[in-house]
Formats: sequence, structure tokens, C-alpha cells
Amino acid sequence: ELFNQVLSDVNLEKEIKNLLIYKKALFNADFQSENTMIEILKPIINSNSNWKLHSLLLLGDYFLSKGEKQKAKDFYTQILTSQQTNKNIFFQAQQRILENYVK
Repeated sequence: ELFNQVLSDVNLEKEIKNLLIYKKALFNADFQSENTMIEILKPIINSNSNWKLHSLLLLGDYFLSKGEKQKAKDFYTQILTSQQTNKNIFFQAQQRILENYVK
């Protein structure tokens, strides 16, 4: 509720708002459904935000923790094929794929 209040009541820069959305998803990841997680992160995922790759990694990790390996792989693959560059996130996604999908 507090995240929603801050996001709706405060006039924030776009990237600060996206950071708050990401933090809201991170905070809620342990007890929200997949639909809710995707809905929370949708504004970031459908943009060119600096937080997009972080959000994709979070969703990949979320689905991997739920045992939904194909959905997780889809999000990790989006990172690897993204035009945005963040070497750390790229290598994390690459490592997750190597550990969980390459035998």
C-alpha cells in the first residue's frame, strides 16, 4: 500500500518512479502471484527504462524459484538478446541459463 501511495501521490522523475516500481516488485516477490508480479513490472518491461533488465532478471529468478523453468528461461533470454547493455545483468542471466539449462 505504501508503494502505491508514494507512486500515485508524488511527482517523481520517470526513472525514480521505475526504481520504486522495481522495489515494490522485489519486496512483494515472496508472496505475490505471477500475474501480480508481471502486472507490477509491466510498465518497466514495456519501456526502455534503466530498470528493464533488472526487472527481467527478477522475473526470471521469480519463475525459477517457482520451478517454472521455461518461463524463467524466456525472461533470461530477453536479457541476452536485449539492445540495452548492462554487463553485470547480462552475465547473471547467462550464468543462470548455463547452470539450469545446459548440461
